[in-house]
Amino acid sequence: MQKTLLHNQSLLDFTLHHCGTLNGIVQMAVENNIGIADFLSPGSVLSVPNGISKDEQIVEFYENKKLIPACGFNTLELSNALDDMFAYEFAISL
Repeated sequence: MQKTLLHNQSLLDFTLHHCGTLNGIVQMAVENNIGIADFLSPGSVLSVPNGISKDEQIVEFYENKKLIPACGFNTLELSNALDDMFAYEFAISL
């Protein structure tokens, strides 16, 4: 089954969204030839392997409540987040 990756979805978010569990995260990564921590582009089409571990109750819950897990960062957001974090962590004296 083919599904489209949405904005700010990591592979973890995508797997949780379509499987309701992270038990099949490695199988999902292997099927799509990507790493678990890779940055992914919104709009990419990923394959959900047949026979992957699913929790249908959680998938149904997400669908009924119209919830979409999307906690990932793209590289630009990550860069800005790190700049902000370090601005407050280290005092700069001139």
